[in-house]
Amino acid sequence: MGRVFSEHPSLAYWSEPRHVWTWGNSYRKDDVLTASDVTPRIKRHIHKQFSRFVNDRGRTRLIEKTPSNCLRISFIHEIFPDAIFIQIIRDGRSVIQSTKKIMSGGVPSRRIVQRALETPVWAWPAYMLPAMAALKRKITKQPLKFWGPRPSGWRQWLEDDAPHVVLARQWAGTITRAIEDGQALPSNQYFKYRYEEFVNGPRQIMERIFEVAQLEADPEMVNQVVSSVDPSRAQKWREAIDQQTLDDIRPVMEPVLEQLGYDW
Repeated sequence: MGRVFSEHPSLAYWSEPRHVWTWGNSYRKDDVLTASDVTPRIKRHIHKQFSRFVNDRGRTRLIEKTPSNCLRISFIHEIFPDAIFIQIIRDGRSVIQSTKKIMSGGVPSRRIVQRALETPVWAWPAYMLPAMAALKRKITKQPLKFWGPRPSGWRQWLEDDAPHVVLARQWAGTITRAIEDGQALPSNQYFKYRYEEFVNGPRQIMERIFEVAQLEADPEMVNQVVSSVDPSRAQKWREAIDQQTLDDIRPVMEPVLEQLGYDW
């Protein structure tokens, strides 16, 4: 979705500028940031970084995608009170399967180097330890122990739970926090939709996103998305996840899935 909207003439797209959002908060134990974590200095820095990015590309607005921002919505709203949040909700069982693939394959080495170059030198100690651990596991062909947003309590989960249960807790903790904080925003600045609804009706969702984002609809962009959608992806987890795993994650995921309108 980010790549599609990067083609809009008004938008400068930045994929996962995590180092910008965490500036001044690099040594946190998790990814949760709230409005109380915003200081004038942090706000100035983040405004400066994003303004430079947009101006350098000759655009007028920023669009960005950072998964861990699901845990920072009130923080971002405090910095950019006019920001519009688009949240994609997906069946947690599909998310688990996708995350497992990433953890098995490891982080691309170029991604580790890129993140290191983007990270301020004084924040390297906070970044380099997990980066080196990820690189070591890639070299030794071991799966990553954890990947993605870090909700409160994630370290304890690693000690107490099986890997697939950790992923279930990660998804439940992240999506619950995002929806609670998102629904506290002005209604015209927050739009959520289910991935499964999108793949079955991409044109309607795309047109709604243009409307919410206050952008002039681009028929070519809409058609591009419609032609590339694969509805079968929404149910691939059914073939990939075994029954024992489903039984293990059910107590964690089922209550949240039901709130989101999914059947177990």
